[in-house]
Amino acid sequence: MREPKPRRSGTAAAPSRTTASNPLYAPQREKAGAATFDRFNFQYDWALYEFLERHKHNQASIVFVEFHEDVVFSSSLDADEARFVFCQVKTGASANFNKKSLVKRIKQKPSVLGKMFTSIGSKEIDARVDKVRLVATGGFKLELAEKGFSLEEIPWDALTPETASEIGEALAAELGADCALEKLHFHKPQLGELQHRRTVIGLIADLISERVPDEGGNCQALYLVLQDELRRKGVVTWDYSDWESLVRDKGLTGQRVEALFEQFASSATVDELLSDFDYATAQLQYESRERRKIRQSARTYVLNTLDGGSLSHLQVRASISKHLSAGFPLRLTSELLTELVAACPAVAREHLVDESSLAAAYIIEYLRA
Repeated sequence: MREPKPRRSGTAAAPSRTTASNPLYAPQREKAGAATFDRFNFQYDWALYEFLERHKHNQASIVFVEFHEDVVFSSSLDADEARFVFCQVKTGASANFNKKSLVKRIKQKPSVLGKMFTSIGSKEIDARVDKVRLVATGGFKLELAEKGFSLEEIPWDALTPETASEIGEALAAELGADCALEKLHFHKPQLGELQHRRTVIGLIADLISERVPDEGGNCQALYLVLQDELRRKGVVTWDYSDWESLVRDKGLTGQRVEALFEQFASSATVDELLSDFDYATAQLQYESRERRKIRQSARTYVLNTLDGGSLSHLQVRASISKHLSAGFPLRLTSELLTELVAACPAVAREHLVDESSLAAAYIIEYLRA
């Protein structure tokens, strides 16, 4: 075996290399794609974060992403009652808007506010929109009529008359008509641009702990399922003439969120829920034949509503839950159940065809609550 060469005196040993140098280490020509993707992620995270907060306080029933605007919230599942909030989301420190940048046009492209009001250009849509909301992570530099305040959300009527006049005149010149500026709100979101994903997961953890403080739940898995549904529906570009198809294929509903929370935040299975149902019907003194019939109705109702269901199922569940919550009983008696079924909302009676189905639905929602 060859002897190793003796090291020359005074020559230091070469340092060991623990990491390889990057062969692609050079200034990148283009980073816009990564930045665009991050803005895209923030928009979806903000939509989910805001929807969870609004749904918690009964302020929103549906969220749509990339539909007329970046984000649209609907107040109701009912097409006749629904009112809307249209939101445009801007990220980046440069999105620190003042009265000039809000209406500035570059090469005749629409201004930020001009684009927003174009989204509600239809009279039919405009009549149903309660708020047009510009959401900017960089905030706003706008003069307020009352000095010394720092507002998370600035309503139009909080601006100085001079600021409101300048913006209004610029928009009228751009759009060729006056706008419903009283609907305009400027909002700096609580959700920060950094670590927004973790913040949304943290909110989900808080909501889970409110429901089942001793059981926990898989917050990250629930977040991924909700985001997957939002993104799948966000890329849908079809137009829908009927409301139910739009809600099913384009929207994320509060009832769907609740159904997913039930699956991820609770250890209760369908069988366990039906076992509780069996105990409840025994306590309500149903006869054996009636118990078998009403149990089948209960199982059908649970399966139809567990994963969100169709719009009609969502409306039925929402109406029964609301009816129960108006005077939630500490104990459900047969007399009270009869009264509830007799006074049930019209939408529930329309879709649940007999008394057994209605009674089963009330018992299930009582157990869920």
